[in-house]
Amino acid sequence: MIVIELVYNLAVLVALSVLSGFIDAKFDRIKLTGKILQGILFGCTAIIGMMYPFVWGEGIIFDGRSIVISLSSLFFGPISGAISSLFAILYRLSLGGGGALTGTLVILSSFLIGVIFHFRKINSVKNEITKREIYLLGLIVHVVMLLLFLLLPSKNLGNIFKTISLTVVGIYPFVTLLIGTILLDQEKNKAFISKLKESEKKFREIFNSSSEAIFIHEIESGKTIDVNYAMLKMYGYNSIDEVRELNIGNLSAGTGKYTNDEAKKLVKKAVDEGPQYFEWIGKRKNNSTFWLEVTLKKTTIDNKEYVLAVARDISIRKNAEKAVIENERLLAIGQTASAVAHDFNNSLQAIFSNIELGLLSKELTPKLKARLETIQKLTSDAAARVQLLQRLSGKNYKPHELKPTNINNVIKEVIEQTRPMWKDEQEKEGKKITIVPILSEVPIINGNENELRSAVYNLVKNAVEAMPSGGEIKIQTGKSEDNVFIRITDTGKGMDEETRLKAFQPFFTTKGNESGRGIGLSGVFNIIKEHSGIIYIKETEVGIGTTIEILIPAANKTEIKDLIEEKNLNQKKAKILWVDDDKSIREIASEILLVLDHEGTVVESGTKALELIQLNDYDLVITDIGMAEMNGWELAEKIKGINTNLKVAIISGWGNQIEDDKLKKSGADYILGKPVKIEQVAEIIEKIIGS
Repeated sequence: MIVIELVYNLAVLVALSVLSGFIDAKFDRIKLTGKILQGILFGCTAIIGMMYPFVWGEGIIFDGRSIVISLSSLFFGPISGAISSLFAILYRLSLGGGGALTGTLVILSSFLIGVIFHFRKINSVKNEITKREIYLLGLIVHVVMLLLFLLLPSKNLGNIFKTISLTVVGIYPFVTLLIGTILLDQEKNKAFISKLKESEKKFREIFNSSSEAIFIHEIESGKTIDVNYAMLKMYGYNSIDEVRELNIGNLSAGTGKYTNDEAKKLVKKAVDEGPQYFEWIGKRKNNSTFWLEVTLKKTTIDNKEYVLAVARDISIRKNAEKAVIENERLLAIGQTASAVAHDFNNSLQAIFSNIELGLLSKELTPKLKARLETIQKLTSDAAARVQLLQRLSGKNYKPHELKPTNINNVIKEVIEQTRPMWKDEQEKEGKKITIVPILSEVPIINGNENELRSAVYNLVKNAVEAMPSGGEIKIQTGKSEDNVFIRITDTGKGMDEETRLKAFQPFFTTKGNESGRGIGLSGVFNIIKEHSGIIYIKETEVGIGTTIEILIPAANKTEIKDLIEEKNLNQKKAKILWVDDDKSIREIASEILLVLDHEGTVVESGTKALELIQLNDYDLVITDIGMAEMNGWELAEKIKGINTNLKVAIISGWGNQIEDDKLKKSGADYILGKPVKIEQVAEIIEKIIGS
């Protein structure tokens, strides 16, 4: 017969066994803590079963401990099974009676059978046990249990078997299957969740290891659902929670075609037509913008459709492309400007040489001489500015005519030269600008006075233009280690960060097309660089002013001595041939040779020059490059073919921008940049005579 007390007992065991799932969720069964806690739970469950047993007689009780112990061993292993068995044995022994031994043996047999099935399970291919095997476990455990009843006192055996055998053999295996199924489902759920977490972990690792920003957005609203770490870093956010409050529009520039509405159109195309690839301007947390390359595609997560966006920062590439375009534009402008400058140099040559010859006249009045010297200095400055234009052509430029120079003298001349700009013109408009020179005693530098004067002039001009309401300009000099520094400070408008970064770029200007062409600071930068120096914006603040500092290496004493060594002027006369197809230049050339007291011949073409070279022994041939019939390079090559020892000087409007390879190939020995100075010609002649 089925004993109702046993059925109630088993029902309690079913309810209590559910707690196992709760413990397993908190404490993994694989770890020792989980095994111990499961053993304690099942041990306590077994004790509760023994507290409400079916009592046959004094010391003889029946309950569901065999089910609990066998399942504890099966699902949680020997440690859990041993702990639950120990709890049950101790409690059973404490109850005593004639069935204590049999009860203990039932516990031990249930434990051993459960362990056997446990190892069978873990050694299987799938590490699983079937419901059929669980039922078989229950059947074996309880058949053994019935056999162990034979150890009970013999006078009770018949009635015991008659009373409980049907319950033990018929009900207990099914209850074992029921509780085992619950535990099996819990185990499978846990394994599924574990795999899900592992999959999620791997997904997160891949998701967050990408160097590209990844977003998951809702299709309709554009709301951000998830992003990876690269996105947070790229956009300047600290946490995913910050981004979840934003939509695609919040992460876009918000201007032009880079708006939320345009982004939604692209999302719709990605959903309807397939993946979309495009360039976009994103917006960081600090509102700065940057270029992106974006891929959009539809994806499904948890049976819901989203749009997946992958973005790559292409700001560096875009800036490089912009720089290439800008450089090409500047090069084209520079080449045009340089060509104009080349032609302008020819005009300057005539002006400058006439002034030089005029200054040699003994009949000049002091007043006229002073005027000619002023014109000469302005012409030299004009030539230096022409060279600034020529530098924009992109050709290499080599500094020339570096002589011992006191930078303080250059600054004093510029202050006086610019007086109409910073004083007279300002006073006419009711404004006041003062220049405060703080000129310390400084070492001599190797410099080109004309170019340095042009550089300082441009810096003073910029400072004046930066103070539309008046102000003060301080020009300070001093020594810094092995350098001479020039520091120019104004109290003007100052520069923002963008202006500061672009200040030395060619043609960059903040003054508009009417006020300036943006050549000044770029030209200054090149001049200082060619003097082996550096120029930089030391300090600037909007509304406060700007300080620009120049550092130029000081010349050592040996260099100075070499540069100022007196030449021996009492040398023999040289025989010079000068070639130029410009009549005005030929006239000036004749006068220059006459002034220098050398024997000279001036001709109009390379053909005529070659005829004379065959008939005369010349020491030097001076030729212009740009001649129609035969240019200077061709003439130089032919001269060297006739007489390799005959020195050749080339005159060019490009000055020191002539490439070394071209100079070497032609055989020319010297380069003279326009406008040519008499002293330059004299120096070359002295070198030839001296050798």
